[in-house]
Amino acid sequence: MVEIGAVLFEGSLAVKSYGTLIDPGIPVPPEASAVNGISDDMLRGKPRMVDVLGEFAGFCGDLPLVAHNAPFDFKYLLEVVKL
Repeated sequence: MVEIGAVLFEGSLAVKSYGTLIDPGIPVPPEASAVNGISDDMLRGKPRMVDVLGEFAGFCGDLPLVAHNAPFDFKYLLEVVKL
């Protein structure tokens, strides 16, 4: 995971957003860069996932999460939380 983001909606109006690039600690595979347009150079010096989870959780609070491809992302997030 190289980026995390969220948008808070009130009805159909986006009222607040959160987003950051994340250094995964390993080189980004060329196939992934081809899909997401994110390179190793863009991630250099960015925070690690364990460093942004608290901030992300604070943004989300107790609101429901809606995510694209959620099973894939949540599986990864659960692994990070176990660290």
